[in-house]
Amino acid sequence: MKWDPRALITVITLIASLAIGIRMALGARRGEIPNMIMRNTMMFIAAGIALGFIISLGLPPLFAASRRPVLVTGTSKTMMGWALYAQMKGKHW
Repeated sequence: MKWDPRALITVITLIASLAIGIRMALGARRGEIPNMIMRNTMMFIAAGIALGFIISLGLPPLFAASRRPVLVTGTSKTMMGWALYAQMKGKHW
C-alpha cells in the first residue's frame, strides 16, 4: 500500500472540522474558533522551528567533515527540485 500525503491532510481536516463543530454546538463565542485555529497553527510552527533548530545544530559538523562540496550543493539542488515539483504537483490535486 502506497502512502499518500493527501490522506493525512484529509484526516487532519476532518478532525479539525469535528472539533470546530463540537465547539460551536457547545456554544463557543464568535472569536473562540479562530483563536483555536491560530493557537494550533502556532504550535505547529513553533514545533517546526524547534525541530529545525535542533537539526541545524547537528548538520554543520557533517558538512564540515565532507570533502565533497559538489555532493552538498547537489543535494540542496535536488531538494529544491523536489520542492518545486511538489509545489507544481499540488496545484493539480
